[in-house]
Amino acid sequence: MDRAHRPITLLRHMVACMLALLGSAAHAGCTPPQEPQGERLFMQNGAAFRAQLCWHPQGDVGAAGGRLAVTVWQGEQRVAQVSFPVDIEGTVRDIRFDRANYALSAQAASFGVLVDARLRGAGFDQYSTDLWLLVLDGGQLARVLVQNMAWEAWGTQCEPDCIDTSKTKSIVVIGAQKAPQGMSELRVRTRGWTTPYGKASQAAQRVDSATRYVFNGAVYEAKD
Repeated sequence: MDRAHRPITLLRHMVACMLALLGSAAHAGCTPPQEPQGERLFMQNGAAFRAQLCWHPQGDVGAAGGRLAVTVWQGEQRVAQVSFPVDIEGTVRDIRFDRANYALSAQAASFGVLVDARLRGAGFDQYSTDLWLLVLDGGQLARVLVQNMAWEAWGTQCEPDCIDTSKTKSIVVIGAQKAPQGMSELRVRTRGWTTPYGKASQAAQRVDSATRYVFNGAVYEAKD
């Protein structure tokens, strides 16, 4: 084959694989009372996979928590399925795939899931977004990290005891160093500010921290 045509041929092959995956979606829908939360296509070692999220809320609308089923398909074959509890104080507002790429390992495929929640009390209100990092290694699907990525909280009518006003955001940076299992180290950088309740914005204090995470064979754990 002419070298000039190889990239085009490879691209056509990848597109065909992804279309085949989409064509098999009918048999893999979420079953009531589960609610579909989205799908994502990804590649692992040259093979095409499709991940699917199914959310089963606990109790009535607005209740806290529930369970999230994550299923991975390769063509017509289901290769992995795990159900995770979602322990949230407040209301789960949204669950979706993170579109960022997390290349944690050369052997395993990794992807992120974002969980948005809101907790509102008599004297406070807060919003949060947590990132779950999941790894598909062979037929095993595991959640290896849960990390807060966005936080916003403030006091309302709660005199004399109110919480401070806070707002932070985090990013995950994949490091060059790897654990013995081949998983890259991670560094989470968090920045933002916090202002004591009742104080003007000029009293805001900066938040700037970094934490290194190392894979211990099962999950990522903080090292500093």
